[in-house]
Amino acid sequence: MHYLNYLLFRLLSGFIAILPFTLMYRLSNVLAWFLSNVIKYRTEVTRQNLQNAFPSKSETEINTIFKKSYLNLADVLLEGIKGFSMPVEEIKKRYVFHDTKLVNRYFDQGKHVILYASHYANWEWGPLAVGHFVKHRSLGIVKLLKNKYINEYVQSHRCGKNVFWADVSKAGSAIKAYSDQPTQFVFLSDQGPSNTKTAHWIHFLNQDTPCHFGVDRLARRKGYPVFNIITERVSRGYYRLQYELLTDDPSNTNDGDITKMYMRSLEMQIIDKPEYWLWSHKRWKRAHEKIDG
Repeated sequence: MHYLNYLLFRLLSGFIAILPFTLMYRLSNVLAWFLSNVIKYRTEVTRQNLQNAFPSKSETEINTIFKKSYLNLADVLLEGIKGFSMPVEEIKKRYVFHDTKLVNRYFDQGKHVILYASHYANWEWGPLAVGHFVKHRSLGIVKLLKNKYINEYVQSHRCGKNVFWADVSKAGSAIKAYSDQPTQFVFLSDQGPSNTKTAHWIHFLNQDTPCHFGVDRLARRKGYPVFNIITERVSRGYYRLQYELLTDDPSNTNDGDITKMYMRSLEMQIIDKPEYWLWSHKRWKRAHEKIDG
């Protein structure tokens, strides 16, 4: 069954590859409607998350964000697949990292850096584009897909120039292995941890929220400068990204401080344009454990 699903995925990838962007976005409009109105993919979760995060917004405002969030989700799904076959020049034109002087300065100094990333706007094109703007080698810490055939295909096609990946279960050994030259260690850190007992708890989007602690502690232990990536959707299919320095001296921060910096930065992005975040994720499903435990 896994191999059959892989063949179907490859067929879909080939179809998306030959579609012009104008037709792909028409297909995305249909997909967004299908996800939200036919199969109702996590619609209850999405709506509840929005209502909890923005209690002062009217039902009309929530509905508007709800609809736009599914359109963004559909765009990201199709753009991610489209990225497997996009020429380098097309990627560089559509996914632009601006003002990378500071992060590149750390490379010139022979220093590693840590980059927080989020499921905001399009995160799929990042690995394809970043190596053309940033001098560091990039190592993405990712969670493997359950289908090994699709996983191998996706991971091999989503990595561009000077970009590599490692499974989150082997993060420690991978970071050690990639420490021989200046490397940017990249973590998608806006989803909830599987174990909330050791999580950092942050008041985020009007709710007590458990957050991953590993990046915070890694930064303080190693002393690597820490950045967050700010993603702006300029127009459909075009993105502008900016490195935001959270701290250049993590060893002088307390446990949880860097997590707070990241979550505050992410919260500001979401409040500004909430429709571009991944609201369908069950972000707060374990929040009650803080009280129960």
